[in-house]
Amino acid sequence: EAMLDGTRAWLHATALAAEARGPAVALSRPAGHHATASVAMGFGLVNFAAAATAALLTARPEARVSILDWDVHYGNGVADLLREEPRALYCSLHEFGGFPGGGEEEQQRGPRGNLLRLPLPRGSGREAFLSALRDKALPFLLARPPDVLLVCAGYDGLLADPLATMELSPADYGEAVRAVLDEHGFPAERVAIGLEGGYALDLEEGMPAALVETCGALIARGRRGGGETDTGSGTGLGLGDSVR
Repeated sequence: EAMLDGTRAWLHATALAAEARGPAVALSRPAGHHATASVAMGFGLVNFAAAATAALLTARPEARVSILDWDVHYGNGVADLLREEPRALYCSLHEFGGFPGGGEEEQQRGPRGNLLRLPLPRGSGREAFLSALRDKALPFLLARPPDVLLVCAGYDGLLADPLATMELSPADYGEAVRAVLDEHGFPAERVAIGLEGGYALDLEEGMPAALVETCGALIARGRRGGGETDTGSGTGLGLGDSVR
């Protein structure tokens, strides 16, 4: 049931962004970006990002989706499921040598040229992360503005996280959002965020703080742009919910 709820949340968030009614956030667990069509992997049974992308492209064949995956682990499942889909671009910023392996060759763009893998050295911090984002990831994903920018938002790159060695702070994720919106001028209402990994739960240095920084940057940009942003729903925001 949690998998179905999570899938619905990602589909709903992506559909909202495609209609320029975002920014939208899907909160779901466990992370899904490792799951393939036939193998459950990395805690995940359903690949939420790939499912949301496939659903949108089925409903709107003319649409284009760019997927930014900043989880500390390479999203092998998303790359595998979308490698033959030219309407979808996928870029993963991840720690070199981590689970599940692979994702180490930046020049291997897949059969459709729609994949970009950006492995970062172990122990990388703000400078390396933001430089790779600004100089490589965003030019690749936004050169031709997509209908939706879908972010696989994992927060296991935090210094406080026990599953990797990267040294990011919660504020670095807010800065990543500002790079998308301010430096590249991408509209906040076409951004959908989906929660992936993140296992440090400290309210000041862990995943909750990083998620707040991410959403805060999105909401602030939406307000400056004069749009309206809903920050809740009648039932409250919980596991498997999406919010615009």
